[in-house]
Amino acid sequence: MEGIVWRCRLRNRLERKGEIKNKAIQSKNGSSRQMRFLGGTPVVPIGFVQTHPPRWKKRSINAYLQNQAVAQYTNILSQAQTQLAAAQAANDPEKINQATQAVTNAQTALNNANAAVKNTEAQLQAVNNELTLASNGWYSAGEAMRTAQAAITTIGNDISLAESEFRKATVGITDMQSSVPGLTA
Repeated sequence: MEGIVWRCRLRNRLERKGEIKNKAIQSKNGSSRQMRFLGGTPVVPIGFVQTHPPRWKKRSINAYLQNQAVAQYTNILSQAQTQLAAAQAANDPEKINQATQAVTNAQTALNNANAAVKNTEAQLQAVNNELTLASNGWYSAGEAMRTAQAAITTIGNDISLAESEFRKATVGITDMQSSVPGLTA
């Protein structure tokens, strides 16, 4: 049924062949047989759209890999410092210069890795805060809709009660719009 709706609304504008330039769409949906293109723009199949984060999956990165990278750069820095100490002990200016450069590069790489970890943690915290706000907003909107539904149901019941009371009061009156008792009821 879904394919019929697409064909009716889009007629012949929906194509099977096209180019996906977005790397994210290419990696997630590029090999799907359900991909279609509308004027060269990829139309992602609805089965691939994630509506909410899975409950079983943590909203965090693989901290092990980033911490492993920091540990690796720490090891490289300690090795470079050992080379510098050996070059200073040998009193070779060329080796001292190379070892100093290696220590500087290792320290820079370690600082960049630490900064990347901190930046990723900050971004994750921001995303988690936004997700919490978004989910709370939807929850409160749903609660407001439930409250409004209850109020509308109460008003509908009051109208039904008033209507039945009016019918009881006008029992026996035949021509409701033109008789005196009908107009005064």
